Amino acid sequence: MHRMLRSTTLILLASFANAGYTHASPAGLVAQIRQADYEGNRPALRQLYEQLTPFLHDQNIASRVRYWRGFALWRRALNGFNDSVDPNEIERDLQSAAVEFEQAEVLDPTFDDADVARASCLSNLIYLHRADSIRVQELAVQARQVLKEAETKAPDNPRLAWIEGPNLWYRAGEDEELQKKAIEIYERGLQVIRAQKANTSDPLQPTWGEPELLMNLAWSNLHRKTPDLGAAQRHAQSALDLVPNWHYVRDILMPQIQKARDITEIQKLRDRDIAASKTADFETLKSLFTDDSVLMPPGAGFVRGRTDRERVMEDMRALTSQYDVLEYYEDFEELSIYGNAAIEWGTIRGEMRQKQTGELIRESYKVMRILAKEHGQWKISRVIFNEMPPAKFQ
Repeated sequence: MHRMLRSTTLILLASFANAGYTHASPAGLVAQIRQADYEGNRPALRQLYEQLTPFLHDQNIASRVRYWRGFALWRRALNGFNDSVDPNEIERDLQSAAVEFEQAEVLDPTFDDADVARASCLSNLIYLHRADSIRVQELAVQARQVLKEAETKAPDNPRLAWIEGPNLWYRAGEDEELQKKAIEIYERGLQVIRAQKANTSDPLQPTWGEPELLMNLAWSNLHRKTPDLGAAQRHAQSALDLVPNWHYVRDILMPQIQKARDITEIQKLRDRDIAASKTADFETLKSLFTDDSVLMPPGAGFVRGRTDRERVMEDMRALTSQYDVLEYYEDFEELSIYGNAAIEWGTIRGEMRQKQTGELIRESYKVMRILAKEHGQWKISRVIFNEMPPAKFQ
């Protein structure tokens, strides 16, 4: 039996070491917690929480050990939000983390970072119970009190900005001015933490915050009422420059920003298409297609590549010179993006008047388009038209 237990222990230690978590000192475990947090490694965060337990007996560092035990569970919960973990499990982690932070503050009443982290746990519990007004009110009272204590102890703590910003953001709703104030909170916190970097030497003292504030700036610029996608990408990339293995920023946030940029550029492509179609600007229309584009109009053969496309457009130019374009609509019901390619489908409608006779002509087409990036720009690569009966046009 003793031999079996010893073998099992060795296997567990070996597997943990292979994952990159090998140091047994408090400072080493803290470094591993930070690494596991960025990697989104929730099992490791639970194990590291347990591994700090023996160091609770050292009264010289007990408050900081409590803090980092709470930090491991706190970040395990936050990563759980990203991974759609059972809310009950997330709640248990947040509640346990809040207890650890509270104990850290009891051991060291001047420890403002413990209050900051506990306030965040309570805020996230409010989010989990957002449908229960009574529970929300109870948690809100606690969160305000803890946050007030943190603000009193250290109003310039840059990690406090990481908590205050989201609280203001979610109160803001669609209020763009309040959203800007939340972003300003992050920017001030970023300035402070960058100024403090040279003054940190205790490995158990919380110094995190610069990558996290950059991440919040990226997220906020992506989701603000008037998105600033350039700023979102710059801040996200700056966070990755500091922490290249940050799972959330690299694998979740960055793709979201890129998708938003793609959607914006595709909408600009549609807008150019509509404007050029309304004014019979065939030079612009030609530029919207990839060199190898293929058009499949109803009742006609394939229009392949630049030469065929330009020939067809010249025919259309001659035809439309006899008409005034009154209206032109594009109504795409779905857009799916797959890297450098995209598919959209919907309806195109147009209304023209014959210049000589005044005859009104209405046309409507079902359309599916494949878009592709060419030289970094979204263009139309493949188009299938299916003309709809006039009665379908509304």
